[in-house]
Amino acid sequence: MDDDRQKTSREKMIAYRNYQLMKTEEYKKTGGPIVFDYMDLLEFAEGKIGNVFGPEYSIIDTYGRRVMLPMEEYLLCTRVTHVKNVKRGRFNKCTMITEYDIPINGPHSDGGDVPWAILVESGQCDLMLISMLGIDFQCKGERVYRLLNTTLTFYGVAKEGETLVYDIKIDDYANRPDGKGISMFFFHYDCYVNGKLLIEMRGGCAGFFTDEELAAGKGIVYTKAVLKSRSKIKKKSIKPYLIEPATKTSFNQQDMVGLVNRKWGQVVGPTAQELNYKLVARKMLMIDRVTHIFPSGGAYGLGLIIGEKILERDHWYFPCHFKGDQVMAGSLVSDGCSQMLKLYMVWLGLHKCTESLAFRPVPGQPNKVRCRGQISPHKGKLVYVMEIKEIGFDPETGFPFCKADVDIIDIDFEKGQSFSYEDLDSFGRGDMNKKIVA
Repeated sequence: MDDDRQKTSREKMIAYRNYQLMKTEEYKKTGGPIVFDYMDLLEFAEGKIGNVFGPEYSIIDTYGRRVMLPMEEYLLCTRVTHVKNVKRGRFNKCTMITEYDIPINGPHSDGGDVPWAILVESGQCDLMLISMLGIDFQCKGERVYRLLNTTLTFYGVAKEGETLVYDIKIDDYANRPDGKGISMFFFHYDCYVNGKLLIEMRGGCAGFFTDEELAAGKGIVYTKAVLKSRSKIKKKSIKPYLIEPATKTSFNQQDMVGLVNRKWGQVVGPTAQELNYKLVARKMLMIDRVTHIFPSGGAYGLGLIIGEKILERDHWYFPCHFKGDQVMAGSLVSDGCSQMLKLYMVWLGLHKCTESLAFRPVPGQPNKVRCRGQISPHKGKLVYVMEIKEIGFDPETGFPFCKADVDIIDIDFEKGQSFSYEDLDSFGRGDMNKKIVA
């Protein structure tokens, strides 16, 4: 990162904290319920758990790792307002209600839409809830939290300046085979804005794993049955959706930054000349290159798009998530999927079918995320392999929509790993050096 970008990032983070503190004081003046405020959450994320939950938790601070919220770069909760049915050492159904005040022109959405990753990640306090129950008295720093499954259904998006309210519930637990504690827990949340349901998260599942268990994971594996089923998919025609396709079929890092700066015509071509849309805040750009666009490719014949995210050990999303246990947040990876899908829709010319451009998740459409490998700090890249499975026009509004499946491949240059399009079919077959992580 160059000096100017570092300075801008620091300034935005200072403004971000000041905004959270200002909103905290405003909230306290209303007399509303509050269990933990922003500084408590920051202490839980970056300091000592004993200072937040009390001295009976202090032994956990002697362990090398514990369940934590992300540090301030990705700490997306302003306060906890309710905690229900929570008692240390008793693993039963329980609830935590949290609120997040979305800053205006903040580091994650500087004047554009609030990224869908932020809306999802702001429900991050399942971490605090399971910690409050005392999971680290069992894990003792030897086992770490990792998300496995979640299914998200959107009914809209939020705007800067609004407050997200999350009703987070832990529903059940699974014990370790050796009987020495909890191996997984199951949870869900509802997210509201201005009293209206915005997101339903269902099927949440997270587990606690040793380093050895994480290293032994084979990722997503395509079985013979799955491959046979894929071979029987009847391809559709992309022709009805080639409204005004671009001619350029690859985009470099400068191009992707251009989409951050609303230069669609310059990047995509004349078909997108009139667009004035910010793809995402620069900090949140999770696609650095698009290497291939095959409009009739993929199992469904509606498009195969391959993109890449450059990884470096010192990139902001590693150190902050989590302190002492760095791993890339799945919400950021999933946002890369939406960024690439938006580009493909414009590439096809589908924006020509609307009077003004705004991207929204398809209302009521479940978005399934399955994580089967951690993305730890290293020099390398993530490869996004996106297959379009459905394109159409909403029968009520006439708006175009697009649905896709995406495999995420983690390439570690430090281990001598590489990726080429010609080698794509060898990934996800059980080779430990060719993992699909999500």
